[in-house]
Amino acid sequence: MYNFTGEEKLEVCMELAEDYFILAADPEIQELQKSGKPVISYVEPALRNHRAEALKILARLQSKDGVTVDEYLANTGTFAIAMELTQIFTSPEFVGLFNSQSQKAEGTSSGSATESTEVDEH
Repeated sequence: MYNFTGEEKLEVCMELAEDYFILAADPEIQELQKSGKPVISYVEPALRNHRAEALKILARLQSKDGVTVDEYLANTGTFAIAMELTQIFTSPEFVGLFNSQSQKAEGTSSGSATESTEVDEH
């Protein structure tokens, strides 16, 4: 996969953000992650449930300007697809999505406790 720099990262992010979050929000992938299954097990549901999005991401990440999905499929080995998806699923950004999605509003706050500053009028 291509190593984007500077403004290129922002451009690619704008192009792929929706597809990226669709993969991250897949209930089957989330369940696999929660149950501690190996990351490679995410590949099958990603391709089965979101083939277009997964291939769009992989094709775009191949070069500075990306390639078409057809070009990507014609020039990529079968197992390279699985390995490249695994790279995406193990990226710190993708892993961070699981951590932020699992936080609950009613959970214990990690912030410091503050003292009440209300004045008792009694």
